[in-house]
Amino acid sequence: MMTQYEVQAAHWLQTMKSHQEEGYLKEVFPIIFDLDNLPMLREISATQRFEEIGYVQNHEEDGGGGFRCLYHWELVTAFDGRAAGDFVSHLDALAKDCAAKEWQIMHILSVTVAILAVISILLIARKIRRSVRVISAFRSSSVTWAQLSAQDIASMLSIWWAMALASNFVQLVAAVECLRLQPEIGHRFMWVGFSCFLTWMNMIQYFESFPSYFIAFHTIAHSGMRILQLFFSVAPLLDENRRNT
Repeated sequence: MMTQYEVQAAHWLQTMKSHQEEGYLKEVFPIIFDLDNLPMLREISATQRFEEIGYVQNHEEDGGGGFRCLYHWELVTAFDGRAAGDFVSHLDALAKDCAAKEWQIMHILSVTVAILAVISILLIARKIRRSVRVISAFRSSSVTWAQLSAQDIASMLSIWWAMALASNFVQLVAAVECLRLQPEIGHRFMWVGFSCFLTWMNMIQYFESFPSYFIAFHTIAHSGMRILQLFFSVAPLLDENRRNT
């Protein structure tokens, strides 16, 4: 048997502060304290909904009557009784933007990022298409194709193109997620953070043009597998040392 209740967040917090949570639980979840119902209980969930001010726009300029964006929070506490023993509680939080308008600058920024990401994807696709055409032209000539090695063919392509495509695709998804109505804040921050991480990773390719970094990149490119083998060989020792400390 599954039961779901909706509790008042203000009352819940007030009773928690006054150390009267047991009495509040008995009032809201009387079925838990009935021993005859325990064998039939499978899961009980409590939903708490409240609002919080996320940011304020032009609040001081118009005498305190500016636009406020509210975050709608939804906390769900589940008491799972399928463990054949005491109830196990799980807490899940969900936050969404209110249905009111966003800052216009945020819309402009998201639209700009989406447009630039699409343009970058098209440019990289054109590079890949040109390289494939060159490889196909070489392949049509049996004499020239026989003289080319696998390294020569690989030099016509770049691994950074795949990295840039992944980065631009994630940026596009993050921009679309920010433009959605009432998006979940956690998903929005996750996509934006992941896109920033891939962007910084993608910028590493431009360091190859500097002489001071060329030797380091050249060494890593030719010894990457050996470095990974060394890392995985010493990783168990580092983990064991961390556990001992």
